[in-house]
Amino acid sequence: MIAASACLPYVFAPVVIDGEAYWDGSFVGNPSLSPLVSNGPADIVIIQNNPIARPGLPMTMSDIQSRTSEIAFNISFVREVSTIRHLGAAVDAEESNVVHAAGVRLHLISGNEELQQLDLSSKFNTEWPFLLHLHDLGVATAGRWLDEHFDYVGKMSTMDPVPVHDAERLTGT
Repeated sequence: MIAASACLPYVFAPVVIDGEAYWDGSFVGNPSLSPLVSNGPADIVIIQNNPIARPGLPMTMSDIQSRTSEIAFNISFVREVSTIRHLGAAVDAEESNVVHAAGVRLHLISGNEELQQLDLSSKFNTEWPFLLHLHDLGVATAGRWLDEHFDYVGKMSTMDPVPVHDAERLTGT
């Protein structure tokens, strides 16, 4: 399944495993959060590696294709986070102090500002210096997040709703 996970539509043909054709699952769930909500911990830390929103409108064919791909990869995530938040806000009608089990605490480690600087072609850049640059960005972003939010894990959500709302506005959902 790893081969299918790396098989992006528009770039590679489907991977056939035991007679079944597979493409990258990001269009359906990137990965899905629902198993964690149903059976998992009260805190979910999401590491974002694809920008949800970008400033400005894409004007060139390349920019439009890149943005379309990002929207397709993010739409299931945006909808799932929205659903989790709505379920988390649901309070038991008989006991107003009991929140439904879906009331998980969401945390987002996002390098959105840095990721917005990269275009679609960066996803195919396998040069070692570039990969080291991405690693350094990830370490710095995680360090900032830990400094600002670690004390809240186990106590409250730290995920800012703004990125999801921006994506809903940009995608029309």
